Amino acid sequence: MTSLTIEKLLQWAFTEELPKGGGVDGLANANSAWRMLFASSWGKMAEFAELLTLVDMDRGGSDFHVEQGPAHPDALAVGRAVAEIGRSAFIIIPDDWNPMADWIADDELMAHHLAPHVERARAQYRSRTEAKQGALVVSLVTRCAVLAQRPEWEADAPKLRMVMRGGKPAWFVAREVTDTFGRKSVIEVQGMNGRSHRPHQGAYRKLELSRDPLSDILGRLDYQLWVGALRRMEAALAGSLVAHRLEPWRCRMAPWQAAAAVV
Repeated sequence: MTSLTIEKLLQWAFTEELPKGGGVDGLANANSAWRMLFASSWGKMAEFAELLTLVDMDRGGSDFHVEQGPAHPDALAVGRAVAEIGRSAFIIIPDDWNPMADWIADDELMAHHLAPHVERARAQYRSRTEAKQGALVVSLVTRCAVLAQRPEWEADAPKLRMVMRGGKPAWFVAREVTDTFGRKSVIEVQGMNGRSHRPHQGAYRKLELSRDPLSDILGRLDYQLWVGALRRMEAALAGSLVAHRLEPWRCRMAPWQAAAAVV
């Protein structure tokens, strides 16, 4: 038997076996072993999910597989495991999820400014239906297998900078307002007196991040979804393959935590 990790097994299945039947189009062809298997596993959801699982196979032409023989039984087992992963959103994002630990370290100011962006990422994921969450994970797993890559999680932290207006630090002041229904709220308004060119009493300055970190945060969410999916498939396929033996797959769920410990 051939020994390999779940990551390498997925790469073998999706680049060598599951494209069979799809001709030069490989996985993208509706007649490929993968598409036939996925459609039968997902039924009426297949058309929608396939749209999200399209991967870019145009990597120079030499990687296309045109063999039309049947796919290996172990590859079909892998394909079924991937399709099953898409049936449920098996990862729950906890309220204390901290995907940017290496950015924060002991910097409370950075943590404060990152918190709303982390919440945006969590809300964006949670807003998807269960079917869309499942399709997202399937897309992630297949794309990484085809490209023999892992989701990118490394990113440099943005800087904290003063909010500027007209090339000068901006001033703000909090004002309580009441709407037409009598509800009170606090808003921020211009804190600079236009006549005296001095800040109003109680005015303050604010810091902001030098760039929007949402894509970096979502990248780390993708990484954790990918690791969770592969761990689940590793457990599901253990002992059920006919020609392959799974080696332990050692991949950290949050490698940035190790980076944070060094800071």
